[in-house]
Amino acid sequence: MQAVHLRLIGNTIPEYTPKRDSERPCVFDLRKGLDSLGLIQLTREMPSFIHLFTPKEPTPVTVKMVTQLMEPHFSEEGSNRRTLESAIYSRFIKYIREAASERRQPVTLGKVLKFVTGTEEKPVLGFSLKPSIHFSENNHFCHPPIHVSTA
Repeated sequence: MQAVHLRLIGNTIPEYTPKRDSERPCVFDLRKGLDSLGLIQLTREMPSFIHLFTPKEPTPVTVKMVTQLMEPHFSEEGSNRRTLESAIYSRFIKYIREAASERRQPVTLGKVLKFVTGTEEKPVLGFSLKPSIHFSENNHFCHPPIHVSTA
């Protein structure tokens, strides 16, 4: 099998060039692995796919993004639990707004997102499992704690 070298040039399709003797083995193995996954063929067949490999500025995390991303699951409307859950969720939204306005330093919206999802920015293709907020009853506290899925 012929050795290959992968180059990404701007927004163009990757090109093959012969492997240089000075190339480190780990870089060669990475390129070989990308080729074995069919990424080269995919970018030739779908040139728009290359934008996933183009460096970009991350989208800023906003209060709207965080609240839309983490959907709350409340108890039945009109129940006592729902009243408590709504109060707790309101406090959570207040906390998110304070973090966004930098009144909760060192907490930022990016760090809240990282706590919930494991990343400080929203992935280009979104999350495979949508984060959500579930409330559970705990008799040791006055209010049920918030449980966030960490998909």
